[in-house]
Amino acid sequence: MHENSLIALSEINTDGSKEKRKKAILGVFGNARTPLRDWDVLQALFPGSSDMNLVRPRVTELHGQKILIEGHKARSPYSNRPVRTSLLRAGRQTNLLDNIMGDVMGSIYKICDEYKLNQLKEKENVKNKN
Repeated sequence: MHENSLIALSEINTDGSKEKRKKAILGVFGNARTPLRDWDVLQALFPGSSDMNLVRPRVTELHGQKILIEGHKARSPYSNRPVRTSLLRAGRQTNLLDNIMGDVMGSIYKICDEYKLNQLKEKENVKNKN
């Protein structure tokens, strides 16, 4: 694994951002009226981003925890390949939303701000290297 990836992974695991990201993702699903593709969740949290790694690992974990379930298969409008859709498991929605909605919006805004800040730092680093 690339050195930068290892550093990023260690930061994610130690600063609690995995749980914050999960809460933000659950907030998106809590507001959804239909099953969502991972891409839909990405765009809700990080508009314009194409980095699926920002949401896909946490969505997969939520599936493993039986908090999310797979919906129907959908076609990606970009690749025309089948992709999963997900939704909150029946009976979990009310309990989960009651537990997380208090701080979800704050988490969403913080994650978006951190993402934008990291993007600016990366651009600055590239600029300084040139």
